[in-house]
Amino acid sequence: MRFGLRTSIEEDDEEVYQQEKIDHHMGQMEVAIMHMQDEMAIILGEADFMKDKDSKYHQDAEMMSEATIWWPVVQVAVLLLTGFTWAAHMGNFFRRKHLI
Repeated sequence: MRFGLRTSIEEDDEEVYQQEKIDHHMGQMEVAIMHMQDEMAIILGEADFMKDKDSKYHQDAEMMSEATIWWPVVQVAVLLLTGFTWAAHMGNFFRRKHLI
């Protein structure tokens, strides 16, 4: 199994790491480890954000799924009510005009 971590260092970040190296008398390896720790913190933060976003999406999908169960029932009920009302009015109309 192979994996890799690709990062890009901006100029400002490089200056910060060089200043840390000078202030704390760090070696190149220590600076690289500090940089990787910072990158991992960013990656983990993004992973947590995406986990929360996925959880919200899943919750919304569940609510829509429940709504799809009840909307057809409501639509059929409205359709039947409209049909019976229309039939009753047509029957009354034909009776008033003495067509039946």
